[in-house]
Amino acid sequence: MLILACDTSGPQASVALWSDGELAAEIVIQRSQPHAVTLLPAVEDLLDRCDLGPTEIDGFACATGPGSFTGIRIGISSIKAMAYGTGCPAVGVSTLEAMAWPYLRCPDMIVLPMLDARNQRVFAGAWLNGEPLLPEDAWQTSDLAGTIADLPVRPGSLLLVGHRPETFFDASGQAVIPGTIVAPEALSQSRASVIAEIAEIRLREDPSASPHLLLPQYLVVSQAERRSAGGRS
Repeated sequence: MLILACDTSGPQASVALWSDGELAAEIVIQRSQPHAVTLLPAVEDLLDRCDLGPTEIDGFACATGPGSFTGIRIGISSIKAMAYGTGCPAVGVSTLEAMAWPYLRCPDMIVLPMLDARNQRVFAGAWLNGEPLLPEDAWQTSDLAGTIADLPVRPGSLLLVGHRPETFFDASGQAVIPGTIVAPEALSQSRASVIAEIAEIRLREDPSASPHLLLPQYLVVSQAERRSAGGRS
């Protein structure tokens, strides 16, 4: 199964080709231009380098958020267009799940990916032994820290991935929850290659997954929605 995936949910964009359980190729773009400008040329470049055409792809996938509202929309609309154009299935993958994925095989490790949601909030979810432990949501950092502190965290069994809220650290920079490990920043970002790996599992379970079901997971109300509802932006 050949899968093309993209991730435009954050400042960094990436596209990847995944072939029968292995990464075939990946392009990572540090944001110098908007994702709307760089994404499709990157897809074309990726296919050219692998000497493939769009009709040879078996399935598509993208990050569905949380993250940048604009970036999420660009990724979803682009993947939908490619899937509809080729008649292929498509699936979405949570950005937080993709961040946690490389660490989910660590036994008895609570994996806590976080993204800055501003206003003392984080987008976060938690996994333990590959299973969801806390729901993905926009958490107040103090509430999340308290919830995590109440869990039976053993030494070395809490892994923070991504954003590092001040609530989780003291003035000297030491973690306030015993047993905390911080993942390296370079290994804390969602990547298209991981999106594709997860997507292969889901597409084998549901080979006819409809692109129509690709929906953003903002986890918070967008500014446009607040304005239309008469709220303050």
